[in-house]
Amino acid sequence: MKDFKNKVAVITGAGSGIGRGLAQHAAKQKMRIVLADVNEESLNKTLEIVKEMGTEAIARVTDVSSIDEVHNLASQTYETFQSCNLLFNNAGVLGPAPIDEINREMYEWLININLGGCFNGIEAFLPKMKESGDESHIVATCSTSGFIAYPMLSLYSASKFGISGLMTAMRAELTHSNVGV
Repeated sequence: MKDFKNKVAVITGAGSGIGRGLAQHAAKQKMRIVLADVNEESLNKTLEIVKEMGTEAIARVTDVSSIDEVHNLASQTYETFQSCNLLFNNAGVLGPAPIDEINREMYEWLININLGGCFNGIEAFLPKMKESGDESHIVATCSTSGFIAYPMLSLYSASKFGISGLMTAMRAELTHSNVGV
């Protein structure tokens, strides 16, 4: 994709960090933007920033670990902008801890947000992205922990290795489609 003007970007984890940076970059490219984050205050701050840059944008508080909330995000995206050209599955949490201190609750929380949130985005957006026939792309924030396991980050690394594997396989599956990975 070479021309981003008026294309639609959906960015999860848009309230801060990489997500906010992606939103600002998309605004500079004159994209229309859908922002999602679980933190309403930081999400609204990002919305304010990109609107001040002159871009058309909406924001929706979204817990990416909830498939229903991500489907609602997709519905609002298509109702508002009728398309999604770039899906940035960026939302994630760190949760550093020694492996012997990780319990089931911590496991489910981190895996459901990092890996589950990425899959939920794919499930909610991919069918309409393919159906549109428009050039589209799905991107996932992975970090080096998707390729190198670090001490104290075993669970985080497992989630990021999962994202890396998911995206690599999906890229191969979608090679001959309009959706790049």
